[in-house]
Amino acid sequence: VVLVPDAGDDARGWQSAADGIVAGGFRVLRLDLRGHGASGGAADLAVADRDVEGAYRYLLGRNIRPVFLVAKGVAGAAALRVAARVPTAGVALVGAAEGDASTLGVLVLRLAGVSDPEALARLTSWLASLH
Repeated sequence: VVLVPDAGDDARGWQSAADGIVAGGFRVLRLDLRGHGASGGAADLAVADRDVEGAYRYLLGRNIRPVFLVAKGVAGAAALRVAARVPTAGVALVGAAEGDASTLGVLVLRLAGVSDPEALARLTSWLASLH
């Protein structure tokens, strides 16, 4: 599961969510978009999809599958652009709000070509528990 923070946030904001996902049996990659958190470069949301796709390809290169994308706020647009180009197992968009990830509204979209319906069902269940 690739966790993508909202603009202006960094990967640290996903810690409690990452812990819950790992407890559910998934591996997690928390991503800092370019120019945010520990990432270098200038912040540029217009190319954020490149960062997300890079994380996706990093996991594939290590034979980690299925790959789900979970993005907060405006970073959701980057995740959707990537999901339109590559065969992700699913993408979830988490609404931007203050506070812990468990207080955020969640919308889960199933994509064509889901490679692991059981894994998608487990992740969808976990995301629904946040709502």
